[in-house]
Amino acid sequence: MGGALDHRESLRHSPPMRWLLLINLLAVVLLSGAVAIVIEGTPVGTGPSRTLPIALDETKPVVESVQEGADAHEPLLGPERDALPPVGSKSDQITMSEPEKRETAVPTRLEVDQGEPAQLESENSLTAAPDAPIPLPAPRTVEAENVEGEIAAAEKPPIAQTGGRQNISAEPSPLVVATEGDFAPFNYVDVDGEPAGFDIDVAKELCRRLGRQCVFEVRSWSDLMPSLRRGDIDLIAASMRIPSTRSQGVVFSSPYYGSRGRFVTSKGAGIAGPGLLRVAGSQIAVQDGSVHEAYLNAQYPEVDLVRTRSLSEALQQVAEGKVEAAFGDNVAMLQWIKEQGCCTTLGTPISDEAFFGQGIGLVVREEDQDLVKALNAQLQDMFMDGTSGRLSDRYFGGSIF
Repeated sequence: MGGALDHRESLRHSPPMRWLLLINLLAVVLLSGAVAIVIEGTPVGTGPSRTLPIALDETKPVVESVQEGADAHEPLLGPERDALPPVGSKSDQITMSEPEKRETAVPTRLEVDQGEPAQLESENSLTAAPDAPIPLPAPRTVEAENVEGEIAAAEKPPIAQTGGRQNISAEPSPLVVATEGDFAPFNYVDVDGEPAGFDIDVAKELCRRLGRQCVFEVRSWSDLMPSLRRGDIDLIAASMRIPSTRSQGVVFSSPYYGSRGRFVTSKGAGIAGPGLLRVAGSQIAVQDGSVHEAYLNAQYPEVDLVRTRSLSEALQQVAEGKVEAAFGDNVAMLQWIKEQGCCTTLGTPISDEAFFGQGIGLVVREEDQDLVKALNAQLQDMFMDGTSGRLSDRYFGGSIF
């Protein structure tokens, strides 16, 4: 027995057994290291992924502000968030869909309006990891477009409300028409204190045809042009003669009645036409210093001119039979004949731009080219359809064109 023990003891301490024990120990160490490596690389437990540093709790207010009242995708909390797989795995690409990323990454309306950065670069912002396979869409794109649309809508003029209904097409502002009010029958103030006369009726007809409301004002003759240039009024209707040269800052319409000369004679004179007045010794009454006197000097040099202080005095010379004829403005002559039964016109109206100008026109500001074009078109229509002739007959008993 003692010999056997001694034999086993000798084998235990023999060189081959020592090497065998060392090999066994080395195998155990290597196996333990391999097991530890496998255990360390396996996602054991439910801890969050280290490669997706997302503070989902901090993004919750952003989602609520954008999707308030809607079926928004709420951020995952508690065990559901812990169950998220690591970034880069196939399961991560399926659960984090593109709409979820876009809705979570959009800043709030308040952040866009105030112009503050959305802080998408911070470690707590909702941005994919550097190795994420699909980057998140650029933030603020859709929200910025909405804000720009709201700003553009805010800049539009408010829609007028009429009787609880929207009036989308606002009516143009009224035209302010000024006149002198002291040149009857062309313009004067009637018994009701309102502007009246031929000029006013023409302006009212034009406003009706243009579909514009007109407001009439009475101003002194010297204030008409300055008021127009200042923009206090839009239109002058006061029998203004169209000048031969262009006036600064204003433009004239086409003539709405003519500026022409006219002869008148007594009904018993027996003169058939103005040509008979060229006979030597004929006498013609005319206002001294007027354009009508200048015209007679140029065209009737052989006639004796009876110069008077006023046109009415020249006409009185005809009524009393002291002269064969009188010469003056066509309109003034027609008006006088309408009131007097003694006399009549002699021949047709005489046009000569060198002496009498182009006619009588309306006046607007130089920049209102669209308005003057519209006025000219309507004036032409009034001539063609007889409206101008009817207005002329009402006031003068004949054509003043």
